[in-house]
Amino acid sequence: MKKLKVLSSILCCIMAAMAFTACNDLDHADNIITPEQSKQAMQTIYGIYHGKIIRIQENSVTNQEIRDTADVEWEVSNDSIMYIYNLPSKFLAKSITDDELKQAIEKQVTPVLKCYIGLVQLKPIAILINPTSPTFNVNYGGKEHKVQFSFALNNSYSYGLYTTNPKSFELQIINIGMYIDGKLQSSLMPNNIWYRLKYIPSAASDK
Repeated sequence: MKKLKVLSSILCCIMAAMAFTACNDLDHADNIITPEQSKQAMQTIYGIYHGKIIRIQENSVTNQEIRDTADVEWEVSNDSIMYIYNLPSKFLAKSITDDELKQAIEKQVTPVLKCYIGLVQLKPIAILINPTSPTFNVNYGGKEHKVQFSFALNNSYSYGLYTTNPKSFELQIINIGMYIDGKLQSSLMPNNIWYRLKYIPSAASDK
């Protein structure tokens, strides 16, 4: 995948900024981000973060949210790349309706989730997140298959929000589909799954 150019779309930037802040009284000119400001802001969030990941799925019958929580770690390594290291494979598999495929995915070690990121707002620091697709090679139905989980791209609800005082870093990404050998499987994974990651401060610095 080519490097994400999030600032190339004015509409995308405006939508992202609206998702991060409930009210923004700045003039349009004040929202223009210079290359120097962008570099400084991104350097602020470089580092490794430890926290919790919450998997959120809506029950279609009761309209209530089903939540699962696990430990997570992620790293912002440069101006355009972020890695999520331990998104549980059981989280990805949980909503799969076929038991054989579900169990096959649960047994896999989740590959590192590489995400392309870009700055869309300075105060607070906000980034747009474009995750790549976790891929598994599994035996399912007596054959070998490539299973991929797709995430929302260039979406205002797929974002990260960082503040310094107090220090806080929260992310959100959305699993919107599953593919088997390149074909979308809406019947096997019918619901979008929301993932929220939250940095948990510790005695030892994460950066």
